[in-house]
Amino acid sequence: MTRRTAGQRLDESRLEAALSNLIRRIEAGEEFPVACWRSSCAFNVPYEALQDAYDRADEAAYH
Repeated sequence: MTRRTAGQRLDESRLEAALSNLIRRIEAGEEFPVACWRSSCAFNVPYEALQDAYDRADEAAYH
């Protein structure tokens, strides 16, 4: 695990908002890579962090 300084920490509320936006985009029929890119840009979160959050949420929904 990489340590982050205060300036590098990802704001969890922004990540949650981006994840919610991503899910709405996918439900509306947008392809995942495009939806993830647009949501990550709109909420200023790293694409990889949003992708990981989506994967965790998807996995939790099936367990």
